[in-house]
Parts: sequence; C-alpha cells; structure tokens
Amino acid sequence: MMNAKHNYKYFSTWIPLLFIASFLLYYSHKIPILICNMIYISIAIFGGIKYFCVPKIKIKHYLIGLFCLLTIVSGISSGIHTQNINFSLYLKTISYVIIAILALEYPPPHIVIKSFFYGVSAWFILILLNSKIDPNDYFLRLSRNYFSVLLLALLCLYYFATAKKACSKIPFTPALIYMVVSFLAVGRSGIFSSLILVSGILYINYWLYSPNSKQKFINAYFLGVAFIIFLFIVGQTNIVNIGFSRFKTMGIKSQGRSLIWKQYFGLTYGSLTNLLLGNPLEGIEIFEHYEYNLHNSFLQMHTTYGLPFSLIVAGGLAHSLYSCYKKKEYLIILLMATFLFRATTDQLGFAFFTEFLFYYFVFYSFFSEQKNKKPVLKEVNEK
Repeated sequence: MMNAKHNYKYFSTWIPLLFIASFLLYYSHKIPILICNMIYISIAIFGGIKYFCVPKIKIKHYLIGLFCLLTIVSGISSGIHTQNINFSLYLKTISYVIIAILALEYPPPHIVIKSFFYGVSAWFILILLNSKIDPNDYFLRLSRNYFSVLLLALLCLYYFATAKKACSKIPFTPALIYMVVSFLAVGRSGIFSSLILVSGILYINYWLYSPNSKQKFINAYFLGVAFIIFLFIVGQTNIVNIGFSRFKTMGIKSQGRSLIWKQYFGLTYGSLTNLLLGNPLEGIEIFEHYEYNLHNSFLQMHTTYGLPFSLIVAGGLAHSLYSCYKKKEYLIILLMATFLFRATTDQLGFAFFTEFLFYYFVFYSFFSEQKNKKPVLKEVNEK
C-alpha cells in the first residue's frame, strides 16, 4: 500500500511537466492535437481519480468539487445566453484545475524543472536568433508573443519549486533569461512583464532581505552601478533595438486591443444580462476580425463563465495575495503579479492551457503548507 502511494506521488510530480511538454510539442508541430489531448486528458483523469479517491474526504476535496460544479453550471448558464455552449471547454477548465492542484500538492523535483526550463530556454533563444526562421510562423496558430508566454509557464513552475525549498534569495538567472526571450520575441507585454519580474526579484533580494538600512543603501549603490554597466554592454548589441522595435513602430498602446476592449465594455455596461452572464461575440466585426481573441484573459473568462464565476476567481486571487503578504511569501506575490499582468494583455486562459496557473494562484492559500518564517540570508542551494 505504501509503495503504491509512493509511486502515485512520484508520478504526480511529473504531471505538470508532461502537461506543458505535450502542448509545447503540439504548438511546435511535433505531435498532432489528438495525441496532445490524449496526453493531458489522460493525466488529468488519472490525477483526478487518485486525488478524490481517498479514505477520508477533507475540506479541500469539497472545495475543489464545488468549484468544478460551479464551472459546469456557470459555463452552461453563460453559454445559453451567449449561444455558445462549449462542454469541451468546461471539461478542459476542470482538467486545468486538477493539474493545478497536483502541481500544488506534488511540485516537480527542483533539479528536473530546472533542467527542463534551461533546455526550453536554449531552444527558444536559438529559434529567435535564427534569421532563417520567422518567429510568427514557428508555432501553430500562435504569434511570436507566445514564446514569452510559454516560457513564463515553465518559469512559474521553476520558481514554485524554489519557493517550496523555503530558501531566501531568489535565483536571478531564470528571470534574466525570461527577459532576454521577451526582448527577442519583441512582444511589448512580454517585455513589460519581464521587467516587472526582474525588478521585483532585485527589490526582494537586495532590499527586503537586507538586514539593515546601511546594507540596503550599499546594495542599491552597487545595483545602480551594475545597471549602468549592463546598459552599456547591451547597448553594444542589437537586443535592445530588437526588443523596442515595436514600441517605435506601434507605440506603447495597442490599437487593436483598445478597440476590442472598448467594444466589449460597451456591450457589458449596456445590458445587465450581459454583465451577469457574459457578452455574445458572434456577428460582431471587431471580434470576428481577431478570431474571438479578446487579448485579455479576464474578459475571456467573463464571456465564457459570466460574472459570478469571475468574481469567485478574483476573490480567490485576492485571498492568496493577502495570505502570501501575511506570510511574507514575496516570490509568490511577484509571480502572481507578473502572470496577472501578462493575462490582462493576452489570452492566457479560457481556451489556452496556461489557464492552470490561474487556479494554482486561486487555491494557493488553501494548499500552502509553508510557515511564516523569517527568511535566511543565503543563496538558494540548487544542488
């Protein structure tokens, strides 16, 4: 019995990586969608059965069960109103919830996710630097923006494993790599999110974790000098020009996104039913032009599941933020801020597999077993 339990726990630690790997292979034209769906649905079903088939049902099991039921009820209610019932999408959401819970309960081994992250990072950088490959055509039905989105999902898993180690200083190299990929991919929201992450890690490591005011100002001075040297070095390369090329040609704001959001909010506030159950998108030119991609995961959630579901998700996110703040889990707060910022500018859920990260953050405060300990001032041991 103990051996079976150990084998299940060991297999479960690999589920988030297998899940992401299947989609990476699909979007890079390595496997067909049928194989991709078979992989992630199989592991979600296996994980769900094993997770709920326990001798003693706990509160967290009821919580997940109620949330899954809410998903179906909200989806059908909204789908009737928007004339777009999609049971496949609702079942996918449930599978993403299960994968998120398994990632919370059984995080991948640190050395494994570390190796996977660096391997995929090298792959993406080589593709983006290859002048013979058009990054906009590399992924199936995804723009070059999704190089940074896909890497962000892996980066989150990497840092989740780091947080479980209850170490103090956060590894800086993965965030720096994410910033390089974001600049090379020339996505404005990717660049902004990487700057949020890098700045946040520097602030946490060298300000919040500094023992006294004197040390804080010393750290600030040397970081300032290092930043000037960094700007000089990158100024000799083409990466900054590449990264900011779209800012020069298109500006900070995206006209397409602005038009989509303006139209969506106009429909939302023009009808109480639309506000409660989501907006119908069919037959509206601006939505059809962008293939019903609202370029905002929260709007995508609203049109798919309606306002009550969206408020519950938002409440779960707020509760996790407050819980992490009380326990001084600054890394999780930073990851959540980075991911949620990215989610406001692109479709990272409700038709895309990174939706599982929403539920990881929603349920984090309910599943976190970390204690509120004062950080130890030492570098992370990554052996």
